[in-house]
Amino acid sequence: MKKSRSFLKWAGGKYPLVNEIREYLPRGECLIEPFVGAGSVFLNTDYDEYVLADINSDLINLYNIVKQRTDQVVQDSRELFTDEYNQEPVYYQLRTEFNQSRDPYRRALLFLYLNRHCYNGLCRYNLSGEFNVPFGRYKKPYFPETELYCFAEKAKRATFFCENYEQTMMKGRKRSRCFIAILLMHLCQQRLILRLIIPIASTSTISNGWHYWLKMSLKVLVCRY
Repeated sequence: MKKSRSFLKWAGGKYPLVNEIREYLPRGECLIEPFVGAGSVFLNTDYDEYVLADINSDLINLYNIVKQRTDQVVQDSRELFTDEYNQEPVYYQLRTEFNQSRDPYRRALLFLYLNRHCYNGLCRYNLSGEFNVPFGRYKKPYFPETELYCFAEKAKRATFFCENYEQTMMKGRKRSRCFIAILLMHLCQQRLILRLIIPIASTSTISNGWHYWLKMSLKVLVCRY
């Protein structure tokens, strides 16, 4: 299976480890991913249905907009990937607009622009909830048109949720698989997740329990419902 890239740059993305992750994902009808991030696992697996979630509302809003209005997103966002908009003063103007905007569609376009023009593709907010990553100074930021269409086509099988992992993990049903990659996560956060899954794994809805692997510094939890 040829690997597909996300249309987003994403710190801690799972794309380099997709082949290893696929080795451990069992067959099933639905894949549940509480920490979808850039969506590399989603894009590189073949389940009938996906339940994808993240706590970042801007990320989930963008995914839903791309899914529902693909052609319009490609057309409108392409205009932001020109030399005119690849300038530091313009970047900061658009970053301010993003932080002040309450329009979901405009916010989605600007989130994509910021992701591709900011430093290292980071996603970071200050205590006031404002995106605050500086300008990336790239010669010609890549416009991911092909990746946007690829994502939109695959997203026909997906439902996106903005919620915490506890809520997402409860969405499992028979023949679902729940995947969690714990990358660069603080030890106390890992323990929190493990504490959460112990009572879930003891319920009658889960037939085969939880499996835990460590490979290439990747910690993977897979649940079979």
